Parts: sequence; structure tokens; C-alpha cells
Amino acid sequence: MTLQGMLLALAPRRLAPCVTLATALFSAPLLAAPAFPQGLSARAIWRPGDLNQLEAIGPRTSLVLRVRYPGEQDPISDPAAQSSAMDMIESIDRNSWSVTSSTVDITPTFEMPQPASFYSNSGNGTVLLRIRADAHKLARIAGFEPEDYDHDIIISRNIWNGAPGLGTINYRTVFVAGGGGWLWGHELGHALGWGHASGWTSENADPISPTGNYVEYGDQFDMMGNQGIPSIPRAFHHCQPRYKLRAGWLPSSSVIEVNAPGSFQLQDYSQAPSSVAPSALLVRRDADTDYWIFWRADEARCAEGPVIVRANRNPLDGSELIDLHPMSAPLPGGGAAGDLLDSAMAPGEAFWDQAAGIEIVHQGFHAGLLQLAVSVPGSQSLLDERPVIDVVAPARGRTLRGRAAYRATAFDPDVGRSDGAGIDKVRLELLRLDGHVEGPPVVDIVRDKAPYFFVIDTADPALGVIDGKYILRVTATADDGGVSANRFLNLIDNTGPSF
Repeated sequence: MTLQGMLLALAPRRLAPCVTLATALFSAPLLAAPAFPQGLSARAIWRPGDLNQLEAIGPRTSLVLRVRYPGEQDPISDPAAQSSAMDMIESIDRNSWSVTSSTVDITPTFEMPQPASFYSNSGNGTVLLRIRADAHKLARIAGFEPEDYDHDIIISRNIWNGAPGLGTINYRTVFVAGGGGWLWGHELGHALGWGHASGWTSENADPISPTGNYVEYGDQFDMMGNQGIPSIPRAFHHCQPRYKLRAGWLPSSSVIEVNAPGSFQLQDYSQAPSSVAPSALLVRRDADTDYWIFWRADEARCAEGPVIVRANRNPLDGSELIDLHPMSAPLPGGGAAGDLLDSAMAPGEAFWDQAAGIEIVHQGFHAGLLQLAVSVPGSQSLLDERPVIDVVAPARGRTLRGRAAYRATAFDPDVGRSDGAGIDKVRLELLRLDGHVEGPPVVDIVRDKAPYFFVIDTADPALGVIDGKYILRVTATADDGGVSANRFLNLIDNTGPSF
């Protein structure tokens, strides 16, 4: 069945030829001389970009694969799957202000060829890999080609002993243990490279006290936070502006970076961007940390003023909603994040980061717009820009087997935007993940000039590469000493389906 804002008839997607890169391109040995194999065009490799900039605009497609294990019941009914898909479509449409449109195909429920114990006991952190390989083959037999979709959502009983949803796999595949459009949308956010919307609470009068508490998922007003707490009984929440900016949903013209003291207006963040006023303010605290200020007027507990989110400039690190009223009693029903439910700034209140010389004052409203006064130090424009990292090979979402090439690009925007501009060295580490635990690197090399790459045979037992989820960790050091790091998720599977 296909869902696109409305329920359409059952129609499996027609199989299409799958274009893959020839393995001959990966013929160089590990730690080869610095010359990248010719012809590799997963992206325009000589035009480096930003790994965090993963646009999701225009038509987008998702395939929902339902699987059950022999002798077990279906993980989700047809009506529940359809309802969850419609909720997810609505969430994406509203979050993107209709910049993107979603089509969701839902497969029949496939019976897996092996019992649940075969997958759960597969060992070495390959549970998800084994489920995925068999589910994809069953889908292809039924006439669905997962590679034709931007994302696939595998619905299975939770046999992986983890969270009910897992989206940080390979930028393509998402696992969920049942229905819930908010959960599906949250996990797709991870597949777009977004971290959790968490919170920061303090036990003294200083909202950003270094002795405060980090609350995972604590921003309940954000789709990337915890939306399952009954204190906010809503199925929909907007994600924060830095993620919308990365996805291409929020134009850069709707975000003002404050480099000098002044008065500013904000429009309601839930409304589509317009020329009337910006949707968000960005205040750089230092070279690595930003404050995002925006007005969630559609959230009852945020209607009277803006929220302030502190975030690392690398969005994979998540964010922290600042509790601006740290001495207040937690609101009932909010669980561990109850302190964060009154995080919005009231008219006349001010936020002050004394160490950074930043002050934000809520001056009230005028003509339906929120009024703010922002003070920043005069050195804002002099803050160092950290190196920008991209990964151009392998392609996002591609499952690797046999010989594989990894390539990163890096540049210092203070110097230029060509690959290697202002860069002293780049370290490339390939590490295997067991859950969220990083193992020792199976590859660890440093390149002192572009191109920054390595080629390995993932099937060579001498290298110690086994099937599983991996991250390519790239650390770039600029000539001026600035350092940035980023991660790229990918899967290696030389075994494939079990049947």
C-alpha cells in the first residue's frame, strides 16, 4: 500500500536496475600512495561540502517493511501501520513547511526465514544487520526494491535489547518495534544525521551552571526529544532550527547570526518562514558552541517567550534546552525533564552568560512579533571557524562488501573552500560499533595533504574487519591549530541474507 497524504491502492514498486560502482575502482591496497581511484563519483569529490548538510527537499520516499518470526504474530496491524505512516507524513510536511513531500509504501508482513533466536544470538553486534539483510531480500522477492527508496523502516518485535526505535544505522535504514508516527519521524531524524534534543537543568540560580545536569531527550517540545511523556499530550512537535537549516527546510535568510548588540524581532517559529521577521537568532558563544533563540508560539508552555537551545556546532552531538527557571519546582507529569517544561523566557526576563559576555532580554511583543535585545562582545566576528569535513565515499546508505574506498574532504573556511585549504592534517579512523560502544580502530591513518582516503578489502581476515556497523571518524587539524571531528555511519556485510 502507498501513502501520500492519503491512502492509495496496494501497488508494489516496480524493480529498477540498481547502479553500483565497479569494484575495479577499489583496487589500491590499504595505505596506498596519495592518489584516489579515478572515476569514483558518489559525489563531486573535488567540490567538498559539509557532512552535516544533508538536504531532504522535494519528493521523498520511504518503504515500511513489516516482519514477523516463525510462530509469532504480526508486529503491527494494517490500520496501525497506515495510521503511523500518515502521522509521519504529516509530521514531515509540517516540519518542512511543505518544502518536502513524502510517499510511504507499506509491504505485507513477511515471515522471516529464521526464528528470532537466530538473529538475536547472531553475536558481535550483527543483530540488526542480519534482520536487515533477510528483510531486504524478502522485499525484493515480493517486488519492492529497498534501494529505490530514500529510507526503509523495518518493523520488528524488539529482539535487539535496545530502544524501541533505532535510526543511527547508516542514514537509510530505521528499526522500530511497533507503531507511532512520532517515533518513526524521530528515527528518520536520526537517519538525517540529527542528534537528540536534550536539556540542561541547574540546582542553583545560574541556568548554565557547569555543575548542572544533562537530561537526555529532555526537550519535550522537539520531535528529537521525548514525545512519549504525558505532560505534553501531542503527537506533533517542530524540530529545532539548526536541523531544519541543515535539511534545507529553513532558508538561511530566516536565521540571523548576531555579531553586534542590537534589537531583534522573531516570528512564530511554527509558521512558515517569511520576510516579516526571522525564525531564529544564532549567537556564537565560542568557536565550538552556539545559542539558538526561537519562539515556539504553538506550544502552550512556550507561548509567552523564546526558548534558548545550546548546541555544539556539530549537530551529531545533540543539543540542550536551557532551563531558564532552574529554581522552580518541576511541573507534574514531566518525569526527569519536569524542570524543563517552564524553560521559555517570560516578558521582562533576561538570560546572561557572564563568561561569554552575552545577554538576551525579552522586551515583549509588538504587532504579533516577539521583541528581543541581544548584547554580544565585539569579538564575535573574530571567532575561529573550525575545519569543515565531508565524506564523499562511500555513498550514504550503501552497504559495503569486498574492497571499499573511504574518502574525506576538509577545508578551513577562514582560508578557502577547496579540498585541503588551510588544513595541516587529517586523521581517518574506521571503528566498529557494538550498539553505541566504539571498538578499537581497524584502520587509523593520518594524511598531511589531500586527497584524504584509504582503500581496504573488507573481506580480508588479516585486517580483522567483521560484519557490522562502523563509523568513519574524521579529525581535521587546521594550520592555525583549530580542530574539528565528525563521524560517518556505514555498514559492512560480507555475509548477506541467510537464505
